[in-house]
Amino acid sequence: MFGNSVVELGRPLLELAARCDILGIQLRLEGELCVDRCCDFRRILNKFLPNVTVVQDCMHLEGRILSTVARESPLRGMVANELSSALILKRSEGKGMATVYRSQEEQVENLNRVWKQFKALGNVWTHRSEAVFQKQISHASKGCLQRRHPTIPSHTSGNENWHGRLNSLTKGHASSLTTVVALLQDAALRFNLKITISHLSQPFNSPSRLFRAATKGSHHLFLLEDVLRKREKLFGTVQPHFLNIYPEHHFGLVSPGTEYVNH
Repeated sequence: MFGNSVVELGRPLLELAARCDILGIQLRLEGELCVDRCCDFRRILNKFLPNVTVVQDCMHLEGRILSTVARESPLRGMVANELSSALILKRSEGKGMATVYRSQEEQVENLNRVWKQFKALGNVWTHRSEAVFQKQISHASKGCLQRRHPTIPSHTSGNENWHGRLNSLTKGHASSLTTVVALLQDAALRFNLKITISHLSQPFNSPSRLFRAATKGSHHLFLLEDVLRKREKLFGTVQPHFLNIYPEHHFGLVSPGTEYVNH
């Protein structure tokens, strides 16, 4: 969504940090951002959030290497498995547990082994492979693949799967932009409400988690907010609130009627 512009990167990050402040999430002091090309973006990201750790996304790292494998090579699947095993000790398996990554030293050693192993077999690497592979080894040697909070799931693979869901959603019958946006918003709410919060940043009695529990999986948030307010009046019992935090935030999106001029 965002380009390399400092303004484009910084504004949504600061808006996210402001929301986290209200929710009691220590993003500014203890946060981590997992991105592709972390070394290219780290300086810019830390300009806005100096204490946030910026690390490399493993899925993109593996993808960059695999993109250089010879198209006709029958060993592509084996390369993918070996790369994953070189970096990861234990997968999360989608059960709320965090992926366990190998140590920095193990990752570097294993990646070098994978490079030599398939180079010896032949019919795998192309003329681009070595330069790309060595750059990814450089990430591992600098600790870019080590997580700041190893016990917290990062859900980066879930984000990539979500891109696939969006693509599937918008490949249907032709419809207006308004309809497409409404479908995307509806799908996002449904997906987000399914994500289980366990051992993460918010305490069990936080307003956000209490309201999530009150929805019982429904994505009709404003309707449920209205029902809960009526329930308060009827029974005289305080009910969880839907937090309308910083509604003026745009997260980097262009607001209606705004025109940007390129200089």
